[in-house]
Amino acid sequence: MQEIVCLLGKGHVFEEGADMLQALLRLDISGKQIQRVSEYYGHEIEELEQQDNEKQVLALKDPQKAAYCKYNRFFFFLCVS
Repeated sequence: MQEIVCLLGKGHVFEEGADMLQALLRLDISGKQIQRVSEYYGHEIEELEQQDNEKQVLALKDPQKAAYCKYNRFFFFLCVS
């Protein structure tokens, strides 16, 4: 259920998501609750991505070589001279 709430929070205004849950599943969840759940899991995912990014940067063993680095879902070309 939390996955559905997060998807609705991601793709719609929170109140619209609450209306959709009421209309489709007869669930009485407020827009504010959809916002809380979405923000909570969004923060958790952001922390995991940050940890993953830090691990990838630390994995560069030879800083004298060119490498690709991932940061916030984007890849950057790094060239250290």
